[in-house]
Amino acid sequence: MADTSVKFEWVNTPEQIANRIFNDDLMMFAIQTWWNLSLDFVPMDTGNLSVSSVNFSTGTVDGMKAGIMEHNTVYGKRLYYNPQFNFQTGKHGHAGGMWGETPKAAGKAKELGAAVQKRIDS
Repeated sequence: MADTSVKFEWVNTPEQIANRIFNDDLMMFAIQTWWNLSLDFVPMDTGNLSVSSVNFSTGTVDGMKAGIMEHNTVYGKRLYYNPQFNFQTGKHGHAGGMWGETPKAAGKAKELGAAVQKRIDS
């Protein structure tokens, strides 16, 4: 009877592989892509909130690498955490609070996943 066993030897540990894939460049790509997918959900009046007031960075959230999107306007946090406000929808059709979370319900997370996978594959 032939031996059908397979032996794997890791050149890199799974943690090293994950760190290579999920590096800061990929995190920045992912958070900037998420921002682009979320734009129609951001309240818009003058455009300051959606254009000139966003800082992207990488960091750790709950022990995991994460992309971080931060608004540096005085009113950004107030608008974000108050989805009950009556937002104008003339310029951005789905404008409302929690615009970093709301796109998930609209299927944007799948688009993000596809974009990140394409970036990894290339």
